[in-house]
Amino acid sequence: QQGDWATDIYRPYFGDVCVTCPVGIETDLWAPDSRAEPTTDFLLYNKIRWNHAQREATLLSPIRDHLRAAGLTFEEIRYGAYRPEDYAAAMRRCRSLLFICEHESQGFAYQEAMSAGLPVLAWDPGEWLDPRRFEWGTPHVPASSVPFFDPRCGERFVDLAAFPSALGTFLERMRAGRYAPRDYIVETLSLPRCATRYLELLNRSVVQP
Repeated sequence: QQGDWATDIYRPYFGDVCVTCPVGIETDLWAPDSRAEPTTDFLLYNKIRWNHAQREATLLSPIRDHLRAAGLTFEEIRYGAYRPEDYAAAMRRCRSLLFICEHESQGFAYQEAMSAGLPVLAWDPGEWLDPRRFEWGTPHVPASSVPFFDPRCGERFVDLAAFPSALGTFLERMRAGRYAPRDYIVETLSLPRCATRYLELLNRSVVQP
């Protein structure tokens, strides 16, 4: 699996054969553009998977309202409704990413943004929210929308009530130059790093004569 929390779901059934091996991010392709002059505060990335109407009313719409009230500008992009070049162009216009998704096994989109130098403010409820978890008998499983993340990358908020405080911290630290998301990606999820991890696992699995 690509991230630890997803690996943990399968390990009770399949044992130690389950390992974590993320896919590498093309850091040369998703790179900061020194010519870009961002004019917009946030790129709001909408990847709500379930209960769209409810999440629109209880999370997305209030977040948009809060940004407008704070005098912050944003544009929005929705998962599945754009081309990669559209995403890259939007990142050149925006200073940061506001990532709204229940959870990710890896999270290529937010990692591509970090590789391009955008710090991330992420909704991270901390639980696996697939509606079928109840029929599978796993109602409470820890999960993350940003499974690869450290203080260099940005901030997280668990729910709407926590959003204003997280937003304030995020803006303060971003303006102070505290974030270095690309450094994290290069050190952790570059193609060479992930290829090395894959080869380590492959070599470990080879049965020696």
